[in-house]
Amino acid sequence: ECAWCRILKQQGLAFPATFWRDEQHRRFEIRATALKAMEKSDGG
Repeated sequence: ECAWCRILKQQGLAFPATFWRDEQHRRFEIRATALKAMEKSDGG
């Protein structure tokens, strides 16, 4: 279980276990990480 899974679960946005074993999970992680980086560079 990655950090993003835990964050989503804390916010009540848990996805099915199959989703997290999927390629989508990695893509989601990459996108989420990119968003975090953009927020930082944006001064937010």
